[in-house]
Order: sequence, then C-alpha cells, then structure tokens
Amino acid sequence: MQADITTATATIAANASTSDAVAVKHREVVGIVIPAVWTAAGVSFTVSPDGGTTYYPVKRPEVGTTNAPIPVKNLELLAADIPTGTATFIPLPSAWFLGATHIKVLSQTTGSGVNQGAERLVTVVMRQAA
Repeated sequence: MQADITTATATIAANASTSDAVAVKHREVVGIVIPAVWTAAGVSFTVSPDGGTTYYPVKRPEVGTTNAPIPVKNLELLAADIPTGTATFIPLPSAWFLGATHIKVLSQTTGSGVNQGAERLVTVVMRQAA
C-alpha cells in the first residue's frame, strides 16, 4: 500500500535564489517538481531542525572527504540536467531530510546562488512518515 502523498509549494521570489520555508512536520520529503519555466541553475537545500528558526545546508560524506556540502554535482541536479520548457520531477532520498521540521529550496550552481528571473513555484513532494 502506497503511503499518503502530499505536496507543498516552495516559492522562490523574482530575483532571489532561496525559497520560503516549507513545513515538513511528520512527513518525508521524497521529491521536488521544478517548474517548466526555470532560470538555468542547479538545486540544493537547507533544513531547519528547530521549527524554522535556524537553517543549515544539507551535507553528506563524500568519498575522500568528510561532511562535504552536497554541491549540485553530487546531487546530479546540475543546470544542464534540469530541462527548461517542461516541468521535471526529481526524486530525492528522504534520509537527507530526517530530523528537519522545515526545508528551503535553493537555486544555485557550484555553491553560488542563481537568482530566478521571475517568481518560481517548486513543488515539494512528501509522504506520511512510517
């Protein structure tokens, strides 16, 4: 039986690179939908474990390093991998967001923010935590 799927919208304002906060509550983030119109950029995330007060970049150990930030190349969410002109669903490992109460979506390339040319609505796809 498939878990209940819910969605929330992370809004990146025009000329900004970071979305507003999305409350995760007792749900697991399992993917995002990038809108059809998207200024070429990769995607990364920040998470808050304290109700949305403080945000931290999502990190993972990488071969040969410790706690290397997840650059878009590690996620393979490079600008070249996100097509424009068609909405794109990108599945994500829910383990990256364990312990988060809120998340933000960042438009960036190699650690630098890339401002979106207009307001962008990124859909965050979640399922009820087991």
